Amino acid sequence: MEYGANEQYSLRWKHFNENISSGLYQSQRQGDFVDITLAVEGHTMQVHRLVMSVCSPYFQKMLTIMPANYHPFVLLKDVSYGVLEKLIEFIYNGEVTVDKEILAEFMSTGEALQIKGLVDNDDWQRHVDTSTKNVQKQQSSTVQQQQQQNANIMRNSASQLTRSPMTSNQTFIPTRAAPTSRNVDQLQHCRALQQRNADLMAKHASYLAQSTKCEQFELTNKYKTDGTTILKTCAWF
Repeated sequence: MEYGANEQYSLRWKHFNENISSGLYQSQRQGDFVDITLAVEGHTMQVHRLVMSVCSPYFQKMLTIMPANYHPFVLLKDVSYGVLEKLIEFIYNGEVTVDKEILAEFMSTGEALQIKGLVDNDDWQRHVDTSTKNVQKQQSSTVQQQQQQNANIMRNSASQLTRSPMTSNQTFIPTRAAPTSRNVDQLQHCRALQQRNADLMAKHASYLAQSTKCEQFELTNKYKTDGTTILKTCAWF
């Protein structure tokens, strides 16, 4: 018996998974050998039927009943194009970076399409539970702060009403501006003229009482100051 006739050797392609994954994804990006078209929001994306079938029982069941030489056109409803791009990248590479704003939509769409790695994901479920609790806690804190602010406003309003009660017949009278020095001088001058006129009238009355001949006199040059008519000069005849 000849030794070494049944010897076997194990050969391993280093980085096989990475090479296959990157090769398929590059082929999909370049449109090589693609045989199924996905359509969302007026955009289309061509992928490989075999890859989609392997990564999703949903697509496997749908594509199995179609003829092999048939290029299906699949319209996905309620799916955004950005989310679809991330899903295809995840399917071909096994990993993807997703923005927080579309993470929930990404996971829900992946579960609806039964994408392996996204269905029954315990890590994702824990993340959802934690995020939900954080959002609820933040909303509760915001509501409590708003309620406290409203209570403070009502307390301050009640305190102001207690210190300064308003009555239904209360009237506000606007105050006049402080008089200027010019107005004060004019007012004093008017009062002096009024006093002089009163003295002249008294003198004339005394003269009429003492004289049998009535002399006429005339007061001229009247002017108005501060709403009161006064006599500026007196002329005797």
